[in-house]
Amino acid sequence: MTLPRISIVAWLVLTPLLCALYLTVPPSPDQSLFDYIAWSRLQGDYYYVGVAEQNWPGMMFIHEIGIRIFGVAFWTFHAFDFVLLQILTGAGMLLLYRARFRIAPWVFLLLYPAVYVTAGWWMAGQRDIVAMGLLVAAAALTLPAVSRDSDGFAACFLSGAVIFLAVITRPTYLTFLALLMLLELGLFLTGQQRFKRASLRALMMFTGFALPLGLLILQGQRIGALDDFYQQTILFNIEGYQVPQSRMRLFEPMFVLLTKSWHWITLLAAVGVALWLWTKGLSRALILILGLFATILISYFVQNKGFGYHLGGLLTLFCLLVGVSFDRVGEAAMQARTSSARLLNGGLLLGMALLAAAGTGKKILGTAPDMSGDQAYVLAPNDELSDGPDWDEISQVVAMIKSETTQDDHILQWGRDFSIPFLAERRSSIRFVSTPALDVMTPSFSGYDAWLDEVTRDLVDKRPAFIIVTKEVLSNPVGEGFAPREGASPAESLLVEHLADYKLRILNEDIGVFQDP
Repeated sequence: MTLPRISIVAWLVLTPLLCALYLTVPPSPDQSLFDYIAWSRLQGDYYYVGVAEQNWPGMMFIHEIGIRIFGVAFWTFHAFDFVLLQILTGAGMLLLYRARFRIAPWVFLLLYPAVYVTAGWWMAGQRDIVAMGLLVAAAALTLPAVSRDSDGFAACFLSGAVIFLAVITRPTYLTFLALLMLLELGLFLTGQQRFKRASLRALMMFTGFALPLGLLILQGQRIGALDDFYQQTILFNIEGYQVPQSRMRLFEPMFVLLTKSWHWITLLAAVGVALWLWTKGLSRALILILGLFATILISYFVQNKGFGYHLGGLLTLFCLLVGVSFDRVGEAAMQARTSSARLLNGGLLLGMALLAAAGTGKKILGTAPDMSGDQAYVLAPNDELSDGPDWDEISQVVAMIKSETTQDDHILQWGRDFSIPFLAERRSSIRFVSTPALDVMTPSFSGYDAWLDEVTRDLVDKRPAFIIVTKEVLSNPVGEGFAPREGASPAESLLVEHLADYKLRILNEDIGVFQDP
């Protein structure tokens, strides 16, 4: 059998297994929040107007598509994200194919889905890694290919449209559009293409990006969402969510991530870059990948948060480069003229394969649930992978809310994990569902008073039938009630005061559940 056939057979065997594994990975707090926001949109609450959110809408659109296809379940997003993963894996293969590698695309086909699925509940399916898959697709479209569109204008337009999808998912990835357009100018300056062709290709990229952006702005204007979008995603992030610390501190967590969590894949990716430069030089495809690296690093330092998942896109690029390392060593082994050279390259290839298999296998075993108990018979999240409420707790609260409320009732979730409102299919009393954002909000934010006033009114006008609160908020019991903890935000204090006449139903190490008597 040829390599492509072997790879496809292996992919057909591995894909359902990886899918089943991914469905047991709990949704991250961000993903459960986007699940709720997307579900709320299907109930008529427009993004930003009916439900507030500080992030751009790309991920909400993806979650909405998933709910439309799969309905409401804890695994809904991961099911759709796994489908999207296969598409974006194909995009990575296309980039490697157009870069004139024969083995690398098939290595990427087998490696990337396994690395992605086992990347961790705060990494897999997060905005950064999903948006990077889109940028890889955009990069692949700009590489030369045999087609009727000999100048690639249609492909450049489509590339710009894909970059638009990436940018509304992770806005700081806008850097890549500028880098792509500069690359076209650079190709003109180095004499590799005419000015007219270079400028038209850059113009088509920009048009492909700007046209859907313009349509989205017009839709936002039609529903009256632009002002809310500006306040929540731009003004709040600038005025109320900045980190007043040096960006120099970001190097240490990045170094730890690369050398501990991703050690073997970082090593093989570095080998891939070195071998690419040695055998093909600084080709156009390699420049594109280096541009993607620059995009990720700029995004990481601009955000200045230090969250590991902000570097998630590196995994996509590392897997591409691991494929290149296998390709170059494999080609060297096949073209070796002496038995000693063949033996050397073959041994190196075997060692790389064992390293990749051991590293990936360890991640798979670490992600797989214990199938000796209930998990063997019931599809449920693997609680060992998360640090939030366990599945039994969530199921208990969801069942209680569904049985004791109607769809017209409101509930309130205070804290990061929004699985309960989503799975219970009950709308929030307040539109500021990202309550950690309320907690970090300070008077320096120009919307501070208006947002707190709105929360106060909605807690009365849309009184929640149930209030679910993360345990740390309830750290100061006073008699039979609770007082705001020391240093509590004004928003958190409003919540605790509102709990005064509620009946405590559940209190454990993770959450407190209160019912309107």
